[in-house]
Amino acid sequence: MDTLLPRVDSVVLNVSEGEEKCRALGEASWDRLVEVVGHRMARQEGIYAERYRVADFPSAEEIELLQLETGGG
Repeated sequence: MDTLLPRVDSVVLNVSEGEEKCRALGEASWDRLVEVVGHRMARQEGIYAERYRVADFPSAEEIELLQLETGGG
């Protein structure tokens, strides 16, 4: 995985379940994302809107630390 992630209010993490399916793990605020996995994010200079290069997915431990909201009420 290598992507440019724009700075947003919150991020939904998805996992692939085959070629054309994915499943949402949950949502984290931008601040929480930076706190837990900011070391995986590299700000890209000279791009508008502000974007961060992310080359790998959070580990299972990091996903747990993110305390994702699942929208289950």
